[in-house]
Amino acid sequence: MSATDRDTNAHGLARYAVLGHPVGHSLSPRMHAANFAALGMKATYEAFDVPEASLADRLAQCRQDGFTGLNLTIPLKARALTLVDEAAPDARMLGGVNTILFGGAGRMAGYNTDGFGFVTSLSEAGLPSLKGLRVLILGCGGTGRALALTCAQAGVAQVLLANRTAARALEVAEAVRAAFPDVSVQALASGTDAWRAASLQSDLVVHTTSQGLNAGDVALLPSDAFRAGQTLFDAVYTAQRTPIMRAALTGGAAAINGLGMLLHQGAQSFRIWTGREPALAAMKAALGPSPRVMPT
Repeated sequence: MSATDRDTNAHGLARYAVLGHPVGHSLSPRMHAANFAALGMKATYEAFDVPEASLADRLAQCRQDGFTGLNLTIPLKARALTLVDEAAPDARMLGGVNTILFGGAGRMAGYNTDGFGFVTSLSEAGLPSLKGLRVLILGCGGTGRALALTCAQAGVAQVLLANRTAARALEVAEAVRAAFPDVSVQALASGTDAWRAASLQSDLVVHTTSQGLNAGDVALLPSDAFRAGQTLFDAVYTAQRTPIMRAALTGGAAAINGLGMLLHQGAQSFRIWTGREPALAAMKAALGPSPRVMPT
């Protein structure tokens, strides 16, 4: 299928959407609308709140309605992997789908651009290489699993895994060991004390839980879990400084929110959908600044 074929459906309008639960906080519609406008594309990008149990029905509806492509966010990525007709190697390795392309006869191809967005955003923020680092992953859901595997693939020395349900951390640890046996992996016991100690030992702390999406949320770790010389990455992007970013900064660490990851995973999704280069400057302007914040 050519790039031109992928740009429009039979009605001359390409339709895209993000599916998630919740999804009202998503900045993807704003980001992609800016991209479409900058490129002069006739396209729309919608947002649908879809519980996991309803995902199969919603995907069938999107196929019937002539959508060109979709993004998926919390908590749908792992379930989507079981529903696509074919999955790219990155999606199979990372254990989830965040990008779907509808092809001929409505066949769904699944991809995962989270790892690309994560690594690219860290590089832009001043961490061009993860090789040899000790990394703590907070949260072992779909995003946490994907970023743990991405870190292992990038050559980190050790991956520490923290999750409220310890069994989930153990599952992700096994997945990392199976894919990257040379990387040291440890699933931590539940509880703030163990996580605090692991955080202080880590060069990079990666927060992937939903804690911080809602007003009034408290940081998953206190400020004394952080130190100078380390970096916190928070996949949450709804605030310039999220609760855990504020805790990290108070503790002396540098901190990054998830806007850069959103930008670059979205740009990579667009390349998959259309075969074209996105208008990155327009997408970035629509999201606002995503600097690496240094402690004061």
